[in-house]
Amino acid sequence: MIVQDNNMDAMMQNMFDAGCSENEISCFCKCLECSNKKEELVILEMRRMEILNDIHKIQYNIRLLDEMAVIVKGDST
Repeated sequence: MIVQDNNMDAMMQNMFDAGCSENEISCFCKCLECSNKKEELVILEMRRMEILNDIHKIQYNIRLLDEMAVIVKGDST
């Protein structure tokens, strides 16, 4: 779901769909109610960084598996 305005329910659903914790969603909603955009952005950026770190770890794991597959293929020829 993509949010076009400050619809609280849609924003909460987006955060849930993005893997945010209940605590992150709660803190974000409190900031939203207080119009604290700076802190809202901090919460979103922190979650974004966590997801990006997870992606990098997964990419590294894939690279290791690919390297191992090359070695195994080389041994079997």
